Amino acid sequence: VYGAEHLMRLMVTLPGLIAQTTMDQQSVGTLKDHVEDFLKFLDKNKKEFFLKRYENVSPSYEAEAKNA
Repeated sequence: VYGAEHLMRLMVTLPGLIAQTTMDQQSVGTLKDHVEDFLKFLDKNKKEFFLKRYENVSPSYEAEAKNA
């Protein structure tokens, strides 16, 4: 189970992922509206979903994760 921080990483890559689909513009617009609403919800409730203190990983761990 991953936390909200990981979900935010997905949100950053979402436009590129959507661009690779065959979704029509109306569907993309609907998805965009729902994602915006969800991000507003997360922002409003950030104390509940996000870590109070985020620890950065070591460079070696990050390099290993990228190579996996």
